[in-house]
Amino acid sequence: MLKRTLLIAAITAMLLSGAAVRADAAPAPWPGVKLLTTEDFVEVVRWPDEPFIGDLGIVVAAGNRPFELHLSKSNYRAPIRVTQHDRTGRRSRFLAEATKASFAEGLKDFFIVTVTRPDGTRVLRRDAGFCTDAWDRMRLTISAPETSRYPNGCSDIPYAKGTVLGIEAGWGMPLRTMPALNVPDGEYTVTISVRYGYRRLFSISEQDAVASVDVSLVTVDECCVEPPPEMRARRRAAAAAPLRPVRPSGAPAAAPATDTRPDLVAIPAWNIRIGNPDGHVDEPQPEPEGRDILRFSSTVWNAGPAPLVVDGFRNKGEPEMTGYQSFYKNGKRVGWKQIGAFEFDDRDGHQHWHFKDFAQYRLLDAGKMDVLPAGKEAFCLAPTNAIDMTVPGADWSVHRVEFPGSMCGQRSSLAIREVLQAGWADTYGTGTPGQEFDVTDLPNGTYFIEVAANPLGRLIERVTSNNVALREIVLGGTPGNRTVVVRPYQGIAA
Repeated sequence: MLKRTLLIAAITAMLLSGAAVRADAAPAPWPGVKLLTTEDFVEVVRWPDEPFIGDLGIVVAAGNRPFELHLSKSNYRAPIRVTQHDRTGRRSRFLAEATKASFAEGLKDFFIVTVTRPDGTRVLRRDAGFCTDAWDRMRLTISAPETSRYPNGCSDIPYAKGTVLGIEAGWGMPLRTMPALNVPDGEYTVTISVRYGYRRLFSISEQDAVASVDVSLVTVDECCVEPPPEMRARRRAAAAAPLRPVRPSGAPAAAPATDTRPDLVAIPAWNIRIGNPDGHVDEPQPEPEGRDILRFSSTVWNAGPAPLVVDGFRNKGEPEMTGYQSFYKNGKRVGWKQIGAFEFDDRDGHQHWHFKDFAQYRLLDAGKMDVLPAGKEAFCLAPTNAIDMTVPGADWSVHRVEFPGSMCGQRSSLAIREVLQAGWADTYGTGTPGQEFDVTDLPNGTYFIEVAANPLGRLIERVTSNNVALREIVLGGTPGNRTVVVRPYQGIAA
């Protein structure tokens, strides 16, 4: 009886300390996770009376094997059972019970969050759970699996009986399961570390278990204020940093087959107007005082037969992502090429990563000579409108999307993927910043709005003869009261 009591006590101590109860004696370490920082410094702007829960630019990543946990209970009164699965080694092990995990938090008290001032004085210390989250999941290398097999993560539904937490091999996710940090405005260092018991349980090295980032926290009274001078100075310094392109593994496609390439087609500008008449746009832009602004909608679509798939990857602190275009045949990637770059768009209405040089807008005179460029030069690609579902390769399964963050990323993202499927278009409306020309000082007369897809030829297409579309307009009126007449295009008056 004494031996049995001692054995039960020893197992209980192992569970409470975070140690594993091994189901086998395999010497290979079990898959773990690692913390990555995407920036050395981040800016956090908050509303009055709100706690600081900003995007810290810290990513939880898996290595070359997926990190997978199963949380389950046999009935509602039973404790939660946690099992780790190693897909590569085709094995599993029981980890812990009861207070070590919950369906709402995942692994409890997995992280220790510490906030210190620049002089090293600790402001606060909090514990945080670890729950994998599908929002803004990212492939960290172009050789990682194309998709993640794992669900959205934790659930706060009281009737839950089981969930799977996982990070796909070569993937990562922003750290979001953070407590509210109620600290005054100022400069801080936030350090996230994996609790020692979990480090030992998952064989996480000290280097991979700790991440720190300097934070400048500012409270604002209204939307869209200009950041303080010190923030702008740091942002300019980051933008001037030299690029170190990410090198993907595997062989690039030297000459992709024609049937693996998309075909980008420009549609003539439409919904053209001076200013923002009431009831005509969903997101009206403020008009500069005393200026006449010509606004328009633009559409570029993919006539197939293959999807346009572009990935962006960057190293820590770099202001741009290196772009890669992948090519597919029968749903399987058969090659890739490095193409262009992505940049982060800070403007209101965007606040995400844009692929540069996807399209270009210009205003031409009657002789079709360049007069004005538009302000928009980069794009977050998304299938917003179905144009032709009868073209070869058209994807019938795509649903209309409204630019989710998981597609275009956030400032701290290390990688993103943007897709325009065959048969679908990416449309930008008149309410989008940059979809405009300032025509205040232009004389009345005939002009053309030019929409050019893939203007620098960086994307690899099937054909390029349909990349440019013109729309004829006639400017009239007087300064402050300009008018525009739009000529029909092939019978379309819009």
